[in-house]
Amino acid sequence: FYLDFLTQIGIPVKDRHLSACLSKEDVSWAKQFLDTQGIRPSDRLVALVPGGGASWGKSASYKRWPAKCYAKLADKVIEKYHTKIILIGDASEQALCQEVASGMVLPCIRWFGRTTLGQFAALLGRCSLAIVNDGGPLHLAVALRVRTVSIFGPVDEHVYGPYPKDDHEVVVSSVSCRPCYRKFRVADCPHRQCLQRISVEDVLNKIGVIK
Repeated sequence: FYLDFLTQIGIPVKDRHLSACLSKEDVSWAKQFLDTQGIRPSDRLVALVPGGGASWGKSASYKRWPAKCYAKLADKVIEKYHTKIILIGDASEQALCQEVASGMVLPCIRWFGRTTLGQFAALLGRCSLAIVNDGGPLHLAVALRVRTVSIFGPVDEHVYGPYPKDDHEVVVSSVSCRPCYRKFRVADCPHRQCLQRISVEDVLNKIGVIK
């Protein structure tokens, strides 16, 4: 909206993309870490971020696709695209990430709760694709020009989704009560079908080609 306002008063907008700057130290750390994990520069790496939504506090789980679904999706992505998965999240999401890892059949890089924000961003920036929930990691990936597939439940993706939408896919369900997050408040929902009804195949179909 602010950028559109500028155009109305005659100021041209040449670039609408977000940007995030990574420090040389964090980039170097990420390279060294991935080297130790056997990841080569030519390898296709996909970030799986099953957390997010920390600003919602105790209600953060309302924005998160089930861990068991992330686990099944990760296995299918590895099988179909012959990529490697890195499972990341912050210290408060270790139990959630561990649940995803435990539900997977195929191996992945488990590095959750062990990075600074800068290191997290540097790992994210190395990926070809990030599969995320509605939340901060989505917008960080967008700012790093990493392709995303994001999963939205109670929140309106047209307001809080990736911006701009280039190279980004959003997955939502068709339940009539979503989006129910309005005026910075989430509805007291007994079923959360907006996330439960999103299948692994729904998300997999949005991924497309991983370069």
